[in-house]
Amino acid sequence: MEVFLGGVVEQSVQLFFLVIFFIGVAIVFLASEIGWRLGIRTKGHGASGNISALEQSLLGLLALIIGFIFLMALMRFEARREAVLNEANAIGTTALRARLLPTPHREESLKLLRQYAQIRIMPAGITFAELPTIVDRSNQIQEALWQQVKALSAKDNNMVPTGLFIVSA
Repeated sequence: MEVFLGGVVEQSVQLFFLVIFFIGVAIVFLASEIGWRLGIRTKGHGASGNISALEQSLLGLLALIIGFIFLMALMRFEARREAVLNEANAIGTTALRARLLPTPHREESLKLLRQYAQIRIMPAGITFAELPTIVDRSNQIQEALWQQVKALSAKDNNMVPTGLFIVSA
Protein backbone atom coordinates (compact mmCIF):
# COMPACT_ATOMS: atom_id res chain seq x y z
CA MET A 1 0.00 0.00 0.00
CA GLU A 2 2.93 2.33 0.70
CA VAL A 3 4.19 2.00 -2.87
CA PHE A 4 0.73 2.73 -4.24
CA LEU A 5 0.30 5.85 -2.09
CA GLY A 6 3.81 6.95 -3.02
CA GLY A 7 2.88 6.67 -6.70
CA VAL A 8 -0.26 8.75 -6.23
CA VAL A 9 1.65 11.41 -4.29
CA GLU A 10 4.41 11.36 -6.91
CA GLN A 11 1.89 11.90 -9.71
CA SER A 12 0.18 14.74 -7.85
CA VAL A 13 3.57 16.42 -7.32
CA GLN A 14 4.32 16.04 -11.03
CA LEU A 15 0.94 17.52 -11.89
CA PHE A 16 1.58 20.42 -9.51
CA PHE A 17 4.92 21.22 -11.18
CA LEU A 18 3.35 20.91 -14.63
CA VAL A 19 0.63 23.41 -13.67
CA ILE A 20 3.26 25.78 -12.21
CA PHE A 21 5.28 25.50 -15.43
CA PHE A 22 2.30 26.35 -17.63
CA ILE A 23 1.37 29.27 -15.39
CA GLY A 24 4.95 30.54 -15.65
CA VAL A 25 4.92 30.24 -19.44
CA ALA A 26 1.58 32.07 -19.59
CA ILE A 27 2.96 34.88 -17.40
CA VAL A 28 6.02 35.24 -19.64
CA PHE A 29 3.88 35.38 -22.79
CA LEU A 30 1.48 37.81 -21.15
CA ALA A 31 4.38 40.05 -20.08
CA SER A 32 5.81 39.89 -23.60
CA GLU A 33 2.45 40.84 -25.11
CA ILE A 34 2.03 43.74 -22.69
CA GLY A 35 5.58 44.88 -23.46
CA TRP A 36 4.96 44.66 -27.20
CA ARG A 37 1.79 46.72 -26.90
CA LEU A 38 3.61 49.32 -24.77
CA GLY A 39 6.38 49.34 -27.35
CA ILE A 40 3.93 50.11 -30.15
CA ARG A 41 2.44 52.90 -28.08
CA THR A 42 5.81 54.52 -27.34
CA LYS A 43 7.43 53.85 -30.72
CA GLY A 44 8.21 57.45 -31.41
CA HIS A 45 9.56 58.17 -27.89
CA GLY A 46 12.73 56.04 -28.18
CA ALA A 47 11.79 53.52 -25.44
CA SER A 48 12.25 50.43 -27.63
CA GLY A 49 15.74 49.79 -26.19
CA ASN A 50 14.29 49.33 -22.70
CA ILE A 51 11.63 46.91 -23.96
CA SER A 52 14.26 44.88 -25.82
CA ALA A 53 16.43 44.62 -22.68
CA LEU A 54 13.40 43.55 -20.65
CA GLU A 55 12.49 40.93 -23.23
CA GLN A 56 16.05 39.58 -23.28
CA SER A 57 16.17 39.35 -19.50
CA LEU A 58 12.84 37.51 -19.42
CA LEU A 59 14.08 35.04 -22.02
CA GLY A 60 17.25 34.54 -19.99
CA LEU A 61 15.18 33.88 -16.87
CA LEU A 62 13.03 31.42 -18.81
CA ALA A 63 16.16 29.60 -20.01
CA LEU A 64 17.42 29.41 -16.43
CA ILE A 65 14.12 27.96 -15.21
CA ILE A 66 14.11 25.38 -18.02
CA GLY A 67 17.69 24.46 -17.13
CA PHE A 68 16.70 23.86 -13.49
CA ILE A 69 13.74 21.75 -14.59
CA PHE A 70 15.99 19.55 -16.74
CA LEU A 71 18.47 19.26 -13.86
CA MET A 72 15.73 18.11 -11.48
CA ALA A 73 14.45 15.59 -14.02
CA LEU A 74 17.96 14.24 -14.57
CA MET A 75 18.58 13.90 -10.82
CA ARG A 76 15.30 12.04 -10.41
CA PHE A 77 16.12 9.73 -13.33
CA GLU A 78 19.53 8.96 -11.84
CA ALA A 79 18.03 8.23 -8.42
CA ARG A 80 15.48 5.85 -9.92
CA ARG A 81 18.14 4.14 -12.02
CA GLU A 82 20.35 3.69 -8.96
CA ALA A 83 17.44 2.26 -6.93
CA VAL A 84 16.63 -0.26 -9.66
CA LEU A 85 20.29 -1.24 -9.95
CA ASN A 86 20.61 -1.68 -6.17
CA GLU A 87 17.51 -3.88 -6.05
CA ALA A 88 18.71 -5.99 -8.99
CA ASN A 89 22.07 -6.46 -7.28
CA ALA A 90 20.36 -7.44 -4.02
CA ILE A 91 18.17 -10.02 -5.78
CA GLY A 92 21.19 -11.41 -7.64
CA THR A 93 23.27 -11.63 -4.46
CA THR A 94 20.45 -13.38 -2.63
CA ALA A 95 20.05 -15.86 -5.51
CA LEU A 96 23.77 -16.63 -5.51
CA ARG A 97 23.78 -17.16 -1.77
CA ALA A 98 20.65 -19.32 -1.98
CA ARG A 99 22.63 -21.75 -4.15
CA LEU A 100 24.81 -22.48 -1.11
CA LEU A 101 21.85 -23.74 0.92
CA PRO A 102 20.99 -27.42 1.45
CA THR A 103 18.84 -29.09 -1.20
CA PRO A 104 15.22 -28.71 -0.04
CA HIS A 105 15.63 -25.06 0.88
CA ARG A 106 17.74 -24.19 -2.15
CA GLU A 107 15.07 -25.07 -4.73
CA GLU A 108 12.27 -23.38 -2.81
CA SER A 109 14.28 -20.21 -2.23
CA LEU A 110 15.37 -19.98 -5.87
CA LYS A 111 11.77 -20.54 -7.02
CA LEU A 112 10.57 -17.73 -4.73
CA LEU A 113 13.36 -15.42 -5.93
CA ARG A 114 12.40 -16.08 -9.58
CA GLN A 115 8.79 -15.20 -8.79
CA TYR A 116 9.88 -12.06 -6.94
CA ALA A 117 12.07 -10.94 -9.85
CA GLN A 118 9.20 -11.50 -12.30
CA ILE A 119 6.90 -9.40 -10.14
CA ARG A 120 9.45 -6.59 -9.82
CA ILE A 121 9.77 -6.39 -13.62
CA MET A 122 6.42 -4.76 -14.22
CA PRO A 123 5.04 -4.66 -17.76
CA ALA A 124 4.08 -1.30 -19.22
CA GLY A 125 0.32 -1.97 -19.10
CA ILE A 126 0.03 -2.10 -15.29
CA THR A 127 -2.73 0.14 -13.95
CA PHE A 128 -3.01 1.67 -10.49
CA ALA A 129 -5.87 -0.72 -9.71
CA GLU A 130 -3.53 -3.71 -10.18
CA LEU A 131 -0.66 -2.22 -8.19
CA PRO A 132 -1.91 -3.16 -4.68
CA THR A 133 -2.23 -6.83 -5.68
CA ILE A 134 1.30 -6.80 -7.06
CA VAL A 135 2.64 -5.22 -3.88
CA ASP A 136 0.74 -7.75 -1.75
CA ARG A 137 2.16 -10.64 -3.77
CA SER A 138 5.65 -9.18 -3.43
CA ASN A 139 5.21 -8.95 0.35
CA GLN A 140 3.93 -12.55 0.46
CA ILE A 141 7.02 -13.76 -1.40
CA GLN A 142 9.29 -11.85 0.96
CA GLU A 143 7.49 -13.41 3.93
CA ALA A 144 7.83 -16.89 2.40
CA LEU A 145 11.56 -16.29 1.91
CA TRP A 146 11.85 -15.20 5.52
CA GLN A 147 10.02 -18.34 6.63
CA GLN A 148 12.56 -20.37 4.62
CA VAL A 149 15.37 -18.54 6.44
CA LYS A 150 13.79 -19.19 9.84
CA ALA A 151 13.29 -22.90 9.13
CA LEU A 152 16.82 -23.26 7.80
CA SER A 153 18.46 -21.42 10.68
CA ALA A 154 16.57 -23.60 13.19
CA LYS A 155 17.84 -26.89 11.79
CA ASP A 156 21.16 -26.12 10.05
CA ASN A 157 24.32 -25.82 12.13
CA ASN A 158 26.46 -24.72 9.18
CA MET A 159 26.24 -20.97 9.77
CA VAL A 160 28.43 -19.70 6.92
CA PRO A 161 26.01 -20.33 3.99
CA THR A 162 22.96 -19.86 6.17
CA GLY A 163 24.32 -16.67 7.72
CA LEU A 164 25.18 -15.21 4.31
CA PHE A 165 21.70 -16.02 3.05
CA ILE A 166 20.10 -14.51 6.16
CA VAL A 167 22.02 -11.26 5.66
CA SER A 168 20.99 -10.98 2.00
CA ALA A 169 17.35 -12.06 2.46
